[in-house]
Amino acid sequence: ASKERSGFKIRYMNLNNGIDTLDVASVRTTNYADCREFLTAILTQEHDYKTLVVDAADDMERILFEEVVRTAPANKDGSKINVIGDIGWNKGYEDALDYWKKFLDTLTMVRDKKGMEIVVLAQLDMKKYNDITGDSYEIYTPKLHGSTVKGDTSVSMFMGWADIVG
Repeated sequence: ASKERSGFKIRYMNLNNGIDTLDVASVRTTNYADCREFLTAILTQEHDYKTLVVDAADDMERILFEEVVRTAPANKDGSKINVIGDIGWNKGYEDALDYWKKFLDTLTMVRDKKGMEIVVLAQLDMKKYNDITGDSYEIYTPKLHGSTVKGDTSVSMFMGWADIVG
């Protein structure tokens, strides 16, 4: 049964186990397969949830990085890849952008096919912005990975997908 808060029926995708004290319908997802299974169920099963909360984007990115590492071919010497940064010259991060796109496309399908509101939480990162017309200043962005060789970033992909970033 769904749990109601302020009249909303909320389904919570718990990526970081940070909601133990909240009274919400939550599923703990710890890896890419769990996330796919959770989102497939939201898309294909009948339910009365009106809002999907994903907690949090930076935890989803960690899971996507782990999946890229898990599926990466071995190094030329046959050794196993252990961290995403070891996959070629930024190639691991570029591969992760494909996973990000699939994840965000799935959230869009949940919104469009199930009529659900999507809320994605994210930790904040403060970065210095060097304004060429004046003084530099600090800006807040989601705490996601920076640029790849191609210039694409998970930050720009995520913020381009979101209707509101606050």
